[in-house]
Amino acid sequence: IFIRVSTIQQDYERQRIELINYAKTKGYDDYIVIAHKESGIKLAEQERQGIEELKDVITRDSSIDSIFIWEISRLARREDVLHSIKNFLIENKINLYIWDKQYQLLNDDGSVNADTQLLFTLYSYFASQEMKLKLERSKSGKERLKKEGFFVGGKVLFGFTTTKNNIIIPNEEELNIVKWI
Repeated sequence: IFIRVSTIQQDYERQRIELINYAKTKGYDDYIVIAHKESGIKLAEQERQGIEELKDVITRDSSIDSIFIWEISRLARREDVLHSIKNFLIENKINLYIWDKQYQLLNDDGSVNADTQLLFTLYSYFASQEMKLKLERSKSGKERLKKEGFFVGGKVLFGFTTTKNNIIIPNEEELNIVKWI
């Protein structure tokens, strides 16, 4: 069972419970839970501790034949990483069960499910595009707030401070030091 959330503040207990129940419906009662709180887009595949742990467990334990995930973006949000993981699973004959759409990567005979292959490609594209759009919106929003005089993160320059509403204002005492220098 592979679980990922993006931030420390997020909780993955709901995913864990749902995936354990899903695994049971597929006849599994012995499982390993790999759960990590890490970015699915900012980190390269090799930097993702969860993915590296997943690959390591699969490589070391030949009894593993299936992985259960909540939805496709829990593996990653980048198309290249998703396809790399998919190819790794296919090469190792590991089935991937995806809870939210109730589909699986491999057919019962071990062949790649053509419908899932297509869905995987589409959903990986959507997951990737969704993150690109979020990043663009975030950047645009931060730029707009900066222009309006709001503090949007980073270090406040010496000579300035922020109000409770995150508006940047001069710090007269520090500005006098700057003027003196």
